Amino acid sequence: TLDVVEQVCDRVAIIDRGVVIADGTLQEIQEAHQTGENAADDVDRLEDLFLRLTEEGQRGRDQTPEADAR
Repeated sequence: TLDVVEQVCDRVAIIDRGVVIADGTLQEIQEAHQTGENAADDVDRLEDLFLRLTEEGQRGRDQTPEADAR
């Protein structure tokens, strides 16, 4: 699980469909991707951050012209 990654790794990279979308220490990634809009949106766990970032990427892909053509 990603809980183990948090305990063992100094740095991590989040890869979505073969593209590195975030890398650094957990704290660096958290700070870089804070929304600032609502404290509830900001996450502490790597797993939650991974899910949020990859879901954002999926939403962006779903809004492309290619997705509209489906």
